Amino acid sequence: MAFEPGNIEAKKANHKKPRIITQKLIARLNDADGAALDRLLAALIAKAQEGDVPAIKEIFDRVDGKVPQSVIGGDDDDPAINLVHRIERVIVRSENSNG
Repeated sequence: MAFEPGNIEAKKANHKKPRIITQKLIARLNDADGAALDRLLAALIAKAQEGDVPAIKEIFDRVDGKVPQSVIGGDDDDPAINLVHRIERVIVRSENSNG
């Protein structure tokens, strides 16, 4: 079995491979004439035209790309990233030392 406990090969598996459900979904949407994908897109567009905000957002994200997150700060008095450097010297003495 692929997922038995202790199976080292399962841990080495490439988990970036498309999952079975993704493969089947793509296969169904890529039927001979693309009719399934056309129906899906028509439904999404219809929902967006009705004012469905998640549908509108999905269309914009697919067409224009997702809006990048802004970084807060960045001014001279409010840096976006605050680096802290610290060097410590730790002296460790053995309890068995003869000194």
